[in-house]
Amino acid sequence: MPERDGAPETELESVHLLQAIDSRDAWLAAELDEGTRELLLALSFEEALGYVCTVIAAGGHDIDECLGTLGILEPAA
Repeated sequence: MPERDGAPETELESVHLLQAIDSRDAWLAAELDEGTRELLLALSFEEALGYVCTVIAAGGHDIDECLGTLGILEPAA
């Protein structure tokens, strides 16, 4: 598994995902309790993103819009 700065790359990607959530989407940040955050850090980026999409959909929010807010998905041209 590739590593950067001593941490597995997938963990760093999940950390960046959580940082994006915390800084850009207050609703979604409030939905993720500490246990869920720890779980997301243990998952691959793709798995963590899938879980986050499930939370977004369960909350009745538009997944594409939320991912655009997080800077993960480019807005449609």
